[in-house]
Amino acid sequence: MLHHQGEQATNCIVGNVVYERLADHGPKLGPVTRKDPIVTRYFTFPFEEKSLEDDLKMMTSPDKACNFLAHKRWGEGSTNPLRNFAEPGSNVYIRRD
Repeated sequence: MLHHQGEQATNCIVGNVVYERLADHGPKLGPVTRKDPIVTRYFTFPFEEKSLEDDLKMMTSPDKACNFLAHKRWGEGSTNPLRNFAEPGSNVYIRRD
């Protein structure tokens, strides 16, 4: 199952790159930059960017983790718009379910 999830994630990234940078009908963003990263952010946070290690520490700290805001648009493929796409059982951050 994990291999399948990884394959799906890879396919999503490749599809995103092809659409955003190469496809005639896409926005043709050009080179990967901080402003135009290779994948769109899944989360927004109201503080300066930190190292991965600092992010991981904050995510396990309840008083800090509440400041990570998920982008709803990644969960809009759900058939039930009232379902919390961030709850366990959702693969929306791995695949666009």
